Amino acid sequence: MSYDDLKAYLDVLHKQSQAGADINIHWPAINCDNVRAVNHDKLAGLQLADAVASSIFFGVNKTQYGEVESRYLEMLKQTIYRRDRRADGYGLKMWCNDNVEKQRLTELVSLE
Repeated sequence: MSYDDLKAYLDVLHKQSQAGADINIHWPAINCDNVRAVNHDKLAGLQLADAVASSIFFGVNKTQYGEVESRYLEMLKQTIYRRDRRADGYGLKMWCNDNVEKQRLTELVSLE
């Protein structure tokens, strides 16, 4: 997803929330104009974000051999944001067309 795509997605969510959709985002905290690429050595928090994003990426994306490395994601799953105990769609957005794979990912981050 490009930064322009992310901005467009945030704009859609904002418009939907203004129209009454059940979207729980604190909009004063988000300025879509500030969404941009920054080198991770410029902001220390980005190094942590990169580590978490990499852990999730390798926990859900299969290698060329069809394997995933899910241990780091399993270690992080307690810290993923949830609403009504659900991480999918809240703390994690999964863009996956394969329902079997989406179910595997949902179970991977499940607290039960």
